[in-house]
Amino acid sequence: MKHSFTAAILSTIVTGCLNAPIANKNMGTASQEDTPGVRRATVKSDADGILTAELSQLSGEIQTIQASEDSEISGTTVSFPPGAIAVATDITMQLGADISGSVAAESGLTNVEATSSPVYISSSVPFDALQPFTLAIALPQGSGLTEGGDKYYTILYVVDVVASGQKVSGLIPTSKITIKDGKAYFDTKNFGVFQVAQVTTPVLEEKKTETKIEVRPATETGPDLVVNSVDPLVSKTGDIVTIAGKNFRKSLTLALAGRAVSADVKSDVSASFILPAGTGTGFRDLDIKQDAISHRAKLFARADGTGLPLITMTPTGVCAGISYIDGNGNQQTGTKACEGNMNIGVYDTNKDGIVDNAAYALSSGSANIATYAHGKAGSSIAAASSLTMQEDGTFFDVTGSNVSISSFSNRPVGTRVTLRFNGTNQIIHSDAASGLQLRGDRPTSTLSGDTFDFVSIGSSRWAELGRYQVLSLSSASMGASPQNGLGAYSTTPIIPTEETLDRRGEFDPTTGLFTASATGYYNIEGAIKVEHANYTSNCSGGSLYLYVKRTGASNIATFSQHTPCVAGVRTASGRLLNYLLNAGDSVYLSAYVGVSDTTGTAKNFSTKPMFRVMRVVD
Repeated sequence: MKHSFTAAILSTIVTGCLNAPIANKNMGTASQEDTPGVRRATVKSDADGILTAELSQLSGEIQTIQASEDSEISGTTVSFPPGAIAVATDITMQLGADISGSVAAESGLTNVEATSSPVYISSSVPFDALQPFTLAIALPQGSGLTEGGDKYYTILYVVDVVASGQKVSGLIPTSKITIKDGKAYFDTKNFGVFQVAQVTTPVLEEKKTETKIEVRPATETGPDLVVNSVDPLVSKTGDIVTIAGKNFRKSLTLALAGRAVSADVKSDVSASFILPAGTGTGFRDLDIKQDAISHRAKLFARADGTGLPLITMTPTGVCAGISYIDGNGNQQTGTKACEGNMNIGVYDTNKDGIVDNAAYALSSGSANIATYAHGKAGSSIAAASSLTMQEDGTFFDVTGSNVSISSFSNRPVGTRVTLRFNGTNQIIHSDAASGLQLRGDRPTSTLSGDTFDFVSIGSSRWAELGRYQVLSLSSASMGASPQNGLGAYSTTPIIPTEETLDRRGEFDPTTGLFTASATGYYNIEGAIKVEHANYTSNCSGGSLYLYVKRTGASNIATFSQHTPCVAGVRTASGRLLNYLLNAGDSVYLSAYVGVSDTTGTAKNFSTKPMFRVMRVVD
């Protein structure tokens, strides 16, 4: 079960370092056994780089322990002030498992470079210290002991928190670390693995999280090696090849084409090697081993250094004149006669964005690739229990009514089609191996104007991607009067004289308002036709605007303006797609009709507006 942190638990986790100079804290050094108030803890064992010393809870002096001189962490010390421990215990110091990569990843830290060897410190009696004790990790010579510019330090850690029974990983802020005498000093209350790392920007605050990273010494076998990638896969002599994965340890070994190569284990998630001379050219096996785990990867080694592309094909499959390196490491030249120069004009002769050269049609039937790529309108389909779609497009009008539709004809997997229904029908959902899989897993009825998107998933089975369903449809026929929303930039809704559909009771024919009952995306359509006697004699005069308006807001769409008149008629129409309406929002149509005769008055016109709202159904 995952535990949540509390303030009480967090107070026992790694704390910040002492802000006063470390010299005032009487750190353990080689001469500390002669310093008043400081006592070197009694060493019980020191073998194979592992040192164990005993501490007394009754000591009134600072008790110090120094790592074995035979270990990779030689020079590292730990100091326990009086009152830090509640029971007598044995403290062990030794090389820890590398944690730099995994802790940095958990903390979201980038550009991290491990500076020290990891230090593992443990107690024979599990406990959290009553007061912070100080750990001083020795830094390697030449690592640079000053900070600033683009170089700062942090401490990575994975510790056992006895009070909560958790393992915690994290970072100690840069400001809580003191670099002195070739060591990094900081305070903690917990035992585990600690490692100094260099970062390009200072760590400003402590970061910690519950973790599954193992708290263990380097001598213990940890989780199995995992290899995720080898990069680059095509390498030349002298290139650095990086292996990424998890749980890398110093015991990792590499062999390239049966020959051992030196592995540089950067962290627990990364290792690398240099491609040696004499590897030759061609595919080579890379054997990666650690403990009892082995991985084999392949990379392509090239000693030629020509920079030619790697193509694992015979010359007959590569265009004539192209030089390349084949899978056996041999340089080849292609012999295939390749047509054209890949100019778009070869495929799209009239440059309208549709492939129209028959030579580049799809192999399936006679359908051109444009049929599938551009949503081309196909032949209308008569409603039937099984719709038969021709391969002349992907958008089809379905004519006819009162039919239960349960299947479509087969098309290649991935083919998407759009069906627009012109009548009332029912589409049947099916969970069988063939048929129609509808969103919501239930049948649905169609009305005129409803649109459905489907995708072929093979064997005459189709899955619905989405639908647009008409919610309301109204129209109006008005006489020779500039009222009812027709006037100079009027904000008055057009009042319909006929309402043919109101699926959810959202349209009020007395006000002309459509009010959304649910938040969602809607398609809003409008059209208007204005006939006026003056258009016939003075076609250049007058103008026509059609607006979609939302109550409390300005125009949200202007469909058409200053449309040309033909034989005394002006028209305006348009569609607003995927417009977000919140529940309670109202929209309506409004229009401005400017028609003038020689006296400058508007008269003698009739109008036929149409207003339709469709919701994009999830």
